[in-house]
Amino acid sequence: MKIKVLIGCDGVNSVVAKWLGFKRPAFTERSAIRAFAEFEDDNGFESKELWFIRNGYRSAFIPCGDDDKTVYWFLHWVPSMKGRTEKSDIKENPSIMKQIALRKLNEIPDKVKAIIEITEVDNIAFTTIRYRLPWDLIRGKISKGNVCVASDAFHPMTPYIGQGGCAAFEDGVVLARCLAKSLLSEKSEGEREE
Repeated sequence: MKIKVLIGCDGVNSVVAKWLGFKRPAFTERSAIRAFAEFEDDNGFESKELWFIRNGYRSAFIPCGDDDKTVYWFLHWVPSMKGRTEKSDIKENPSIMKQIALRKLNEIPDKVKAIIEITEVDNIAFTTIRYRLPWDLIRGKISKGNVCVASDAFHPMTPYIGQGGCAAFEDGVVLARCLAKSLLSEKSEGEREE
């Protein structure tokens, strides 16, 4: 395959970032379960986020979609030492993820718990939350020739500071400006040659 430019926006496990020499992102010691629940009819929730923050976990339930039949939910927590050694079991078994979510969130209202209960296991995913250390960003080489990284491939971060999406948009704007400048200079060089 021949290409003129490669922009690595291939996520936290970026092959492009690895090729550029970045170290693997660091673990935050937090785990996350993310899922979508599909309702047959209207989900019965207002169009606003429901947050539950307790000692050791954060969780939210967010109605989404135009049809009011889908709710996205997540649970972030710090696993116990035993939980850390069982990560591989959790990762491969969405039923265990569902049980963990129900156990951790046993104090939330039953109406909200029902969202977890109706979630199909195919709609549940587990991940460990990672980020790139600031000094790795400063020392890292963002590009080599016509290859560069952006978004989570460049700067994966924890979801708690609410900056991930903003940073990705900023990357897109900067990248668009650089490409436009490059294309304009190519065009003006071509005009000079004629």
